[in-house]
Amino acid sequence: MSAATSNFVRRVQTRLNQRGERLDLDGVPGPLTVTALDRVLPDLAGPATDSVADLSAQHYALAREYLGLREQPGRGTHPRLVPMFELTPSWLDRDDSKTAWCGIFRGWIGHRAGSGLPPAHYRAAAWATWGKSVALNKPQAWRQGDTVVMTREGGVHVALLDRVEGAFAWCLGGNQSNAITLAHFPLSRITHVRR
Repeated sequence: MSAATSNFVRRVQTRLNQRGERLDLDGVPGPLTVTALDRVLPDLAGPATDSVADLSAQHYALAREYLGLREQPGRGTHPRLVPMFELTPSWLDRDDSKTAWCGIFRGWIGHRAGSGLPPAHYRAAAWATWGKSVALNKPQAWRQGDTVVMTREGGVHVALLDRVEGAFAWCLGGNQSNAITLAHFPLSRITHVRR
């Protein structure tokens, strides 16, 4: 990296710190700097979409960019998941094979879209309070990209709706068979739909 680029990155880091970030002024555009910049850009640009429906579509489009990404085998975390984990508390285990990361993935999508995150977004259940409620008894009104919270064996899962087919909702989400995939879930397990 050239000295001019490093100096520019250092100036960006300084300005980000003035906005409340806590970055080292090292001149390196690493994942912490990029994540901090992602947090600030929506504030500077304003809302990315004009309507809630557009926001669901934007969430879905962003999530599709990661479709097929799998956990890293063994100890550690897949490099593309690392920035997602950096939005979580430091006490949370950063090993993608040990931590349920569906809420972390949904949080990353909300972060990138500038649509906000609920407190403790890394917990799937926290997404039951985000956004506005959509009627559970009207799956025909659910939209692609709506946030779906459901029960699972041993806990809660969160994902984005792809489509409803019969008694199943197809969802795009993280930590589905240790990857970001499309998977189907019984409508009876869905506890919240948010937009």
